[in-house]
Amino acid sequence: MTIKNTLSEYGSVTKFFHWGIFIIFVCMFIIAEIMMDMDKGPDKWQLYGLHKSTGLIVFFIILARILWKLVNIAPVLPNTMNSKQKMIAHTMHFILYICMLALPISGYVMSMAGDYGISFYGLFDVVNVLPINKQLADIAHEIHEIAATAIYILIPLHIAAAVYHHRVLKDNLLTRMMPKRKDS
Repeated sequence: MTIKNTLSEYGSVTKFFHWGIFIIFVCMFIIAEIMMDMDKGPDKWQLYGLHKSTGLIVFFIILARILWKLVNIAPVLPNTMNSKQKMIAHTMHFILYICMLALPISGYVMSMAGDYGISFYGLFDVVNVLPINKQLADIAHEIHEIAATAIYILIPLHIAAAVYHHRVLKDNLLTRMMPKRKDS
């Protein structure tokens, strides 16, 4: 397996970003669902702190993923896809990237403008470059929820499309993003 992408397959770095971000997002969504249902108290605020700290890491991982994407070729979409399907696939990926960026950015704005601050895993306080502004915090909260809802919808669609390609069209769309076994 190569580090960089080829015209037929994603490289190991892209696969690492893809699956790593997926796993982190699943964990973040689980934490978010748990913490939102909790009563106010130290356990809830500890989960909020974990969520915020990890959100900052997610932001930088997504930036690195985007930079990696910009300096790499993308594998060619299979010819089982017509031009409309290819356009839909590109649009879906674009919206996923927008949502993946919107979540940590809106989380930062929501926390800082809401005067809640962010302690990075208790190691240091993240610098606040925003004024305290409840209206801005409320707007960021709405963006955060919209982006999360969009990801809740888009990820299952993304998975369904990959499975459809694998099971019905029997092309290599899914397998080229899967980690390779050492014996292959």
